[in-house]
Amino acid sequence: MVSGLNPGLVFPGRQLAFNAGHHFFYANRSLPKKKLTEAEMVELNRLYRIIGHCEREIARLKQS
Repeated sequence: MVSGLNPGLVFPGRQLAFNAGHHFFYANRSLPKKKLTEAEMVELNRLYRIIGHCEREIARLKQS
């Protein structure tokens, strides 16, 4: 895959993945991302549940 954001760099498509939902964890969004392993996906989902819980708590506290 050739990216317009990174002229001169080529990445094998099977090694890449993009999920806009993972934006919290992208340090540099201009670079293609490697596919995550099953263990990495489990950990990422765990972190998203924590983030969701914290966002709900913050919203609840703001309403108080």
